[in-house]
Amino acid sequence: MPKWDPQKLNAWTSKKALFGQNDYIDILGDGTVHPWELLSAPPWLKGFKGNEMQRLIRRLGVQGEFLKDTYPSKYHQITKQIRYLYNKLNRRRKAPYWGGYSRFSRIDKPVI
Repeated sequence: MPKWDPQKLNAWTSKKALFGQNDYIDILGDGTVHPWELLSAPPWLKGFKGNEMQRLIRRLGVQGEFLKDTYPSKYHQITKQIRYLYNKLNRRRKAPYWGGYSRFSRIDKPVI
């Protein structure tokens, strides 16, 4: 086994040299470039924050016609998942018509 020599270590490996390269984009740049613009990701995921249903709706907005023409089973699977999530999220929501929700507290309601 060769003897360890600290002089032979490369202090500027690509991993060490590029560490934190996106940390000061706004500070050093003119502010027109945002870190999410440098990501290599699908267009419906760049700069996105939301739940699964919102993500699938964005994906259909970007790729809907392409999926419908080339991958109809994938398109059907995504629309089916959106319908399921829509029903699931609305089941948990308190609808104002059915008396489960009120904009006003019970104290603020006028007495008739």
